Amino acid sequence: MLTIAVAGHGRFASGLVDASRMIFGEQEALVAVELFPEDTPEAFYRRLSDAVSGSDQLLLLVDVKGGTPSNVSALLVKEKGCHCVAGANLPMLLEALGARMGGLDAASVARQALQAGLEGVMDYGAEVMHRLNKS
Repeated sequence: MLTIAVAGHGRFASGLVDASRMIFGEQEALVAVELFPEDTPEAFYRRLSDAVSGSDQLLLLVDVKGGTPSNVSALLVKEKGCHCVAGANLPMLLEALGARMGGLDAASVARQALQAGLEGVMDYGAEVMHRLNKS
């Protein structure tokens, strides 16, 4: 089964995973790995690596490109040949979970998650106002 690991600063990762559970329920092979101020990159690497050990397929969703979670994830991409998408958000995670349920491979799940993440970012207030003005 494809393991989905969400990694980020502070409680970001566990917040996303908790929110996804409200919608999809408890999920197998879904982990949150948090980076805290006292963590060294090496300690975070060990925690992330331990959390995904034994995964034959792996998708990493990280909070921000260039931060410690993404930099450490880059090491796992190199070592495991897994997929990593930066800029994680809830639409991205939900799409990844749904695509995984549909039996898609890791590369396809990553592509769909990226697209959903991009589409989930919008000026929603402007859209609402546009719809109200059409009424």
